[in-house]
Amino acid sequence: MNLLPNRHILQARTLTVVWHSIMQQYVPAAEWARVEGELDRLADASTADAGFAHVSFEPRTVGGKSRFQLAVRVGGAAETVLAEAGPHGLPARALT
Repeated sequence: MNLLPNRHILQARTLTVVWHSIMQQYVPAAEWARVEGELDRLADASTADAGFAHVSFEPRTVGGKSRFQLAVRVGGAAETVLAEAGPHGLPARALT
């Protein structure tokens, strides 16, 4: 599986958004490490004119419990967890 056949270049006057939902668990660890590296590269390359956002809804372990979290990272800023939800997205609870 090769999820990164080409490297994306951020374009002026655009916002590039990468969104994934309940995907990470199906990707081999080595391939996911490459994906994270590319997400970091895009975040580092983003500017006010050529933006980048990474939005995800993925299962995570928080306090020893499995939770599904909706998170966003805009540009090089730290990730913000916006909400937690059940496995199919309902019910959801805003965290911000």
